Amino acid sequence: MTHVPAIEVGEVNAHGIVLVTIKRPDRLNALTEMEHDALATIWTQFDERPEVKVVVVTGEGKAFSAGGDLDFVREVTQDDTVRANAWWAARGIVKGVLDCRKPIISALEGVAVGAGNAVALMADICIAAETAKIVDGHLAFGASPGDHAAFLWPLAMGVNRARGKLLLGEALTGSEAADLGLVYEAVPKGKTLSRAMELAERIAGFDQFAVQATKVSTNGILKQNWQTFEAGLALEFMCFTNGSTRNALVEASALKTKSSTN
Repeated sequence: MTHVPAIEVGEVNAHGIVLVTIKRPDRLNALTEMEHDALATIWTQFDERPEVKVVVVTGEGKAFSAGGDLDFVREVTQDDTVRANAWWAARGIVKGVLDCRKPIISALEGVAVGAGNAVALMADICIAAETAKIVDGHLAFGASPGDHAAFLWPLAMGVNRARGKLLLGEALTGSEAADLGLVYEAVPKGKTLSRAMELAERIAGFDQFAVQATKVSTNGILKQNWQTFEAGLALEFMCFTNGSTRNALVEASALKTKSSTN
């Protein structure tokens, strides 16, 4: 096994499939700065490994990823260097998933928030549990949805639906996300990884140049709208300097401390 901070890259199986697992189950796979950085750079290695045909990514335990760890997000609001690095990493996550020549399939169980959504929903195919909870979450912290949602959601579900969901900060179940076109398919709870591996095996059976060319072709519409992502991400990180974001983090930390002591 090759390990990066709280992210495990498994051995390539007989079909050419590699499993990437976010492994902080005691924190619902919330991302520290180290995991956030790693998810920005991990994808390039698969292009350099000809034995890898398909990448499957999931979270360990009850969640895909609860987004940024509160301590990390607090540092983003308070430290210019941490904020600049986080901006590059957030950009790298989306760009890395798009630019990786190998198809990426996500298996989304439980909750996915913020940067967790960026990984799960930017994947070429997302398999979500019917009961999964997909939350953009930015407005609740006084920020705008720049890390992928303002870019991807209008293209996936239409501008009017996306504007409503994001302006209202509404959570989606996996079933609702599938009906809206935000994820490829919703399956019963506990079945996402097996379904993702099944689809990965099918893809691995095709000519690999044709597969990679198909990924490039179908992602072309996203690349054409790249400036929307760049602007949205810049606006999100501008929001991180607001007092309302810092106040929301203080309140969230207080709730977290209270729940852990009860």
